[in-house]
Amino acid sequence: MQPRIRLWLLMMIGIFIISFLVGFQPIRRPPGDVVTQAAFRYQLPTSLTDNEAEYTAKAQEVRTALVEGGFSEEFIEDVALLSGDMVEIKTYAMDESEAAAHEKELLGSLQKTYEGVRLSGRTDQEQQEQPLYKLGNVLAVYKPSPKIKLGLDLQGGLHVVLRCLPYASMAFLTSEEQDVNEPLYATKPVDEKPKDEEKPADEDQDAKTEEETDTDDEKSDEAAEKPEEPEKPATPTISKAGLEKKVVAELVRAGLAQPGTVEAKAVSAERLLVRTQAGDERTAKQQRSTVLRMLQGMYPDYKTLSAPEDDFEVVLIETDTADKVKNVIDRRLFALGDIREPVIQKQGRDQIIVELPGVKDPERVAGILKSTALLEFRLIPERYENMAPGADIYDEWKDKRTGEVVSWDRVLAESDAEFRGADLIPNSRVIAGDSPSEWKVTFDLKANKKRDFHEFTRRNVGRLMAIVLDNQCQMAPVINSPIPGQGVIEGNFSPEEAGDLRLLLNAGALPVPLEIAENRTVSATLGQDSVARSLRAGLVGLLVVLIFMVAYYRLPGVLADIALFMYVLIVIGVMAASQLIKGVGGVTLTLPGVAGIILSIGMAVDANVIIFERLKEELWSGKSMRAAVVAGFDRAWSAILDSNLTTLIITAVLYFLGTSLIKSFAATLFIGVLCSLFTAVTVTRWLITMVAETKLAQNLALFGVAQSDREG
Repeated sequence: MQPRIRLWLLMMIGIFIISFLVGFQPIRRPPGDVVTQAAFRYQLPTSLTDNEAEYTAKAQEVRTALVEGGFSEEFIEDVALLSGDMVEIKTYAMDESEAAAHEKELLGSLQKTYEGVRLSGRTDQEQQEQPLYKLGNVLAVYKPSPKIKLGLDLQGGLHVVLRCLPYASMAFLTSEEQDVNEPLYATKPVDEKPKDEEKPADEDQDAKTEEETDTDDEKSDEAAEKPEEPEKPATPTISKAGLEKKVVAELVRAGLAQPGTVEAKAVSAERLLVRTQAGDERTAKQQRSTVLRMLQGMYPDYKTLSAPEDDFEVVLIETDTADKVKNVIDRRLFALGDIREPVIQKQGRDQIIVELPGVKDPERVAGILKSTALLEFRLIPERYENMAPGADIYDEWKDKRTGEVVSWDRVLAESDAEFRGADLIPNSRVIAGDSPSEWKVTFDLKANKKRDFHEFTRRNVGRLMAIVLDNQCQMAPVINSPIPGQGVIEGNFSPEEAGDLRLLLNAGALPVPLEIAENRTVSATLGQDSVARSLRAGLVGLLVVLIFMVAYYRLPGVLADIALFMYVLIVIGVMAASQLIKGVGGVTLTLPGVAGIILSIGMAVDANVIIFERLKEELWSGKSMRAAVVAGFDRAWSAILDSNLTTLIITAVLYFLGTSLIKSFAATLFIGVLCSLFTAVTVTRWLITMVAETKLAQNLALFGVAQSDREG
């Protein structure tokens, strides 16, 4: 065997091995096993009941038996009877080893009450691929499978378009002093009934007695002598809801806001809060001036009406706002753990597209995505106390000064945020509470804030400090002693809620609020059906091409089929390798992407057809096999290069100017064309040249050329 042929063989074998190892990854590091929920099914020796109505009660008996058998109740999420003799137990575990321990402990606890019980099966919220065997603790061998990232249309999932919202927050106040009565709305029910019409005077009324007339004259004289009292401000005749609607209507009428972009909330008779989606600071100031003028027109005699600058905040959409939001969302999805290969991309100036293939709980994930996660530590004004201390209910508070029951919105508006979530270290953890259904989240302040927090709590011992998340009070404990800079957030959280709060705190708060502009869920069933149909279509097309090449071109067709097989393997390897490049995000295979791959297969065959036809022409001209191979490839190269180069240019234009689905088509077609160009011009040439060195080259019929067709 000639040295160059030996080299070609080694190179082809090397390409095959590398493409296979990268594309199918049969040997890799075992991933860290993380199981957030495990479900174990146990077969009981006898049926507990045949009546489905009793399943709930019998499941509770099994739960009691587990606890009495020694299994910790805090790890039990649910116990359900699937049939009379089949029970499913769901537990919480932090990792695979803990889940495996639960499996044994559950069986042991059940056996103390139900002798003969056995494990029937186990399912995890996140299935872990088990290796065929391990190579020590570093590598493991898995069943080969293509490591290509599938899009939503191929495996189902969630497609969300998030829009960043600017906002302006402003407050309008009157005095809250007891001796100043300047409310913004009627504090008592407004009587909207029309006044009774005056009855016509009777003749008896017209004919007043002389005595009555004298009395009226005396009263008039006394009134004239009495000094005039200063006019009191008019009592508001508008209700709370009416005031809020009027503010919104005024801003819309003035052309400063669109319907649905303004929220007005009168948190007390003396305080009105307005929040708008102002696109710039100038518009926000005009909105504030418009509302203030409206209130001044309604109450011209009010002396304390104002719009303080301290309560005026404007947050706009800057050039880097969408990038900051994208980074926060990326951290949140990474922390979720059970979401594989999310696609997060910026669209325009204020939109973020999030695609989550394979997501199991779309509503929960959508809530996590749009949650602002703004954590604040607020000192409650001394005048307020909780109406239900110890009950973890913070909707209603009592004003100790007046005895009035007020809402949390009013307390929130009158308190100041002393510390925020940005002051925390992203190391929050979930810990078990005092009861199995209660979980807590720990927090730890940054080093430069711990001293300030300690000093703040030292100065306010005995006061209430509210821990507020997205303007909702989670807890309001009494500061019993100085706090060193770490603590626990309670709120009757379930394990899932506590876990979501932990990841929100660790990922950080969004710089602006978000709204879901588009929310589309693709079912997993539809995705699996699309995969099956796409694979079937691709395999059928590939098989037809392989048969045609062998039937028409004979031996060169067989060599082309080998090159085509190499092409498919190289494409899978390149697409899998793209997932490993940091900052690229990898190529996502969608239905249009499958079309791109099938189209590139046709182009790969097209290149081989051009080469083989040129080879036939050279053989017909009477050249030797070796000379015909060289001349045929040289003459075919220009035509192959032109057609493939124009296709590559078109795919580049489609990728940079197209939408997400078009991008997938363009990316896969681009990769396919490059790979087909390599296999047709290089691999096929190597194979034909190697065959030309053997005795098979003497049989021209194998190349589709009859001896009588040759010139001379």
